[in-house]
Amino acid sequence: MTAKREVRAIAVPEHPSAEIPLIDISAAASGPVVNVVGGLAGTAYPGISACRMLAKRLPGLLTKGRVRIVPVADVAGFNQRAARFCPLDGRAVVRAFAAAETAAEPSASDRIAQAVSEALADADVSIDVRGGELTELHAHWVAVPPAASQFESLAIAVASGADMRVAVDPEGPLAIELGAAGRLAAGRQAALIVSGGGGVSDVVGHAEILVEDLLRVLDALDVIDGVVMERSVPLRVVGPTIWSHVVDSPGLWVPATTPGAQVAAGETLGQIWDYFGEPVQEVTAPFDGAVLSVTTSMAVSAEPAPDGDPWFARTVAVAEAGAE
Repeated sequence: MTAKREVRAIAVPEHPSAEIPLIDISAAASGPVVNVVGGLAGTAYPGISACRMLAKRLPGLLTKGRVRIVPVADVAGFNQRAARFCPLDGRAVVRAFAAAETAAEPSASDRIAQAVSEALADADVSIDVRGGELTELHAHWVAVPPAASQFESLAIAVASGADMRVAVDPEGPLAIELGAAGRLAAGRQAALIVSGGGGVSDVVGHAEILVEDLLRVLDALDVIDGVVMERSVPLRVVGPTIWSHVVDSPGLWVPATTPGAQVAAGETLGQIWDYFGEPVQEVTAPFDGAVLSVTTSMAVSAEPAPDGDPWFARTVAVAEAGAE
């Protein structure tokens, strides 16, 4: 029996143009409630496409429970092709989830985060689907936010088939923005951040990988039936150490590595050049690990972005090698 599919809107107080689509798919039989959120940045196209593909396939597969899909959280950013910051306030929506409850004067991003969190409350599992942006390439990985549900979340992550799995360390500097998964995990929900691809060279290919990951997770939760996908045994990199290089002066970033690459301590990851083509700094791996993301924008600057995030200054992120 085909599951029921409803589409409704999540209103964002004081910002009607930011109204967010929600696709709610439910089976007749009771079971887990799962959230899937994409589009935390307007140009995170692989994640957005993966949500769209999942929403089309899921009604014929869901046998129990309920799946709530938000394909695009930053609707204004999507409509205006804003690569990182919501054009309504110049802030990153992904970061607003950490501050939405405590902001004295909520900005548009705060209100978006609050509206999404309220609409997706009382779930068993929440999944952020990341896809990289126009200037950043991601390896294929799953991150588990710090929470009381981390053990359960990691068990679910194992089922995803991602090439790398990372347990985020709350004590260290984060190279991964926790977003909706982090906020909902703080409410003791199991939560994952699933990432694959980035850039714009093959959005569909990256999205298909993400959809397969999501279907494996849903299969592990026993809410879908009839999906059989072969999965190679993935490399298991379990944090907690994640390192990212941030430039301290303007320059040109020339990467020498790729997402997913295994690197040794001291190995060259790239160089910072001046505008005359002369190298001024070599960026090397601080430990043995795996490359999570590489910024492909050549121009880097030490100046913080409008919301204080030195995003374009961050060139490469590496997860320390963990237990196999």
